[in-house]
Amino acid sequence: MKTLQIILLLLFARMYVEAFIVQQGSREQDAVQALIVHNGEWWGTWHRPEFCPKGSFANGYSMKIEWDQNGGDDTSLNSIKLRCIFEDGSFAGEVASGQGPWGTWHSLHICPSIPGELNLLTSFVLKVEPDQGGGDDTGVSAIKFTCRSTSTGSKDIILNNGGDDGPFGYYGSWSESCHPGSFICGLRTKIENEQGNGDDTALDDIQFYCCNDWALSFK
Repeated sequence: MKTLQIILLLLFARMYVEAFIVQQGSREQDAVQALIVHNGEWWGTWHRPEFCPKGSFANGYSMKIEWDQNGGDDTSLNSIKLRCIFEDGSFAGEVASGQGPWGTWHSLHICPSIPGELNLLTSFVLKVEPDQGGGDDTGVSAIKFTCRSTSTGSKDIILNNGGDDGPFGYYGSWSESCHPGSFICGLRTKIENEQGNGDDTALDDIQFYCCNDWALSFK
């Protein structure tokens, strides 16, 4: 019996160590700053953070939006995906943190760049409809970002979202910007589950994370 107990203890210890190593080696450990705004809504639950692959950052995004339902239950913005690139500009994939079931994915919006220069996401602002009391709530309706050059460290510029604005609510204040030498690398979203016959809102708040692993070499 003691031998079995020792074996089980060793197995649990190994599993703990492996889980610790995975956690320490994850991209989450590269995050140096969390970006938040203060006009998000209170419904929903936070999903786990998701990050661009190690060594990559976000240079664009797309939104999943349900347009005006003309008297039906509106949810507006249901999810957002970040587009990630490596230091050489090659595509690294897309990441999202949960999504509501309504709407369709819209155009990809990418930071403008010139040859030999990368521009990456650095801050954001949310368009949110305030609590409607007994009316139809939608939560977050749209999002905008700023971009910054990795080579010059120039002033952040607003990335045009091409008119992909959900029709409800108002833009609030901008988040802080990623510190010099760091750029957006991950996100997490607060999403309300489907309410059945109740009022659905889908996405209600977002946070973003800044990393600075290879960006430390930039100005």
